[in-house]
Amino acid sequence: MNNEVNVVEEKKVVIGTEKKQSKTKKIIKLVFKILGYIFLIYFGAYILIDAFFPKSTLGIFGYKSYVVRSYSMTPMYNRGDIVFLTYKDQDKIVEGDVITFQAIGRALTTDDKQVKLDSEFTHHVAEIDKSGEVYFFRTMPHEAGNWDKHLAHLEDETLPDGTYDKWYVTIAEDDDELTDWVSFDAVVGVVSGSLPYVGKVSLFLTEKAGFNDPIMFGLVVINIVIVYLIIKLIVGEIKERKEIAIEGEGSEALDTVVEVVEPPKEEEIKPLVEANDTKSEDNEEQ
Repeated sequence: MNNEVNVVEEKKVVIGTEKKQSKTKKIIKLVFKILGYIFLIYFGAYILIDAFFPKSTLGIFGYKSYVVRSYSMTPMYNRGDIVFLTYKDQDKIVEGDVITFQAIGRALTTDDKQVKLDSEFTHHVAEIDKSGEVYFFRTMPHEAGNWDKHLAHLEDETLPDGTYDKWYVTIAEDDDELTDWVSFDAVVGVVSGSLPYVGKVSLFLTEKAGFNDPIMFGLVVINIVIVYLIIKLIVGEIKERKEIAIEGEGSEALDTVVEVVEPPKEEEIKPLVEANDTKSEDNEEQ
């Protein structure tokens, strides 16, 4: 009988422990679900603002990301990498920093024609002019050992220097005036980190799939996020209903009453034995 009591008690302890573990799992799932929604909302807001208000992204979020589209910074940053920019005051920027800035350069078209391109570029700061209120920077690409040549030249001026960038002053095709300098006003931010290869998806969508318009690209990404959220909500609802059904079955099993006849206690047995002994003595006297 004692064994039966122990088994029942053990079952109750096991079921109680399972219920506690189930509650803990639910709380953990809920926390991760909330964090996931926060991330998706944050990511969607970033894409939306970066698509419609690109100049405000850095100020609102404290950083801005760019996809490296050329080989000018190889192997430091490869085509398809994502670089993250943060803001620095002009007097905090030093030689060697990698900055992203707006400038007018040249690019090859699909039919191998060179045209002027007003775009963002990411290059090293090689020299700084601090003579005016607004600083100016001479920039230099990293590729083909160019930056290494510049570093060697800084140590020994008899060695050849690397090649500095040349930028057009205006976008007009008939104006060939060039400048070596980029104003701090044209600087978007300073590169503070990168993720390799992550931007290859963006390159595919913009170059192969035809999403050249950043606003259209942003809307596509937002729609993908919305569809993902809807699917996640539906799947989560189905899982939650299944868990509730399983827990309901467990609760019924727990509520089942098991009737156990407890053995009489030793104090109750002793008087009965004495009474029986007295009856036996009476019978013998008779």
